[in-house]
Amino acid sequence: MVAGAVCTVRSGISDLVSNLPIPQVVVYPDADYLGGPLIKGTTLTKFGLAVPPLEILARKGNVQQDVRAISQHLESSLAAAAAA
Repeated sequence: MVAGAVCTVRSGISDLVSNLPIPQVVVYPDADYLGGPLIKGTTLTKFGLAVPPLEILARKGNVQQDVRAISQHLESSLAAAAAA
């Protein structure tokens, strides 16, 4: 059995599950990586995925907005999949 959706913090796990045919969200910490923002240097949109995940940059003070965006994305993706 596979999960219906997945939400990960950017890590190797994100890489491993990125090609699963399920709705996905990747949360990036607001951190630098190799001299630039982590999200810019390690974005999964560079993987050439058929359906890239929603990527969220978690910033201090935006927790409620981020959780709302994640919930809305996963709910609408799961509803669309159920209707198909």
